[in-house]
Amino acid sequence: MTSAINKLKKILEEINSKYTIITDKTNEEYYVLIRDKSAEKI
Repeated sequence: MTSAINKLKKILEEINSKYTIITDKTNEEYYVLIRDKSAEKI
């Protein structure tokens, strides 16, 4: 599943989407689709 999420994240970046995906570093099975890309840095 991680590779599918990574592909989706890359596509969202390529099309300059307002949305992105973040993962929990301690649990890579936990994904969040967010609109505010600045939240990635949290």
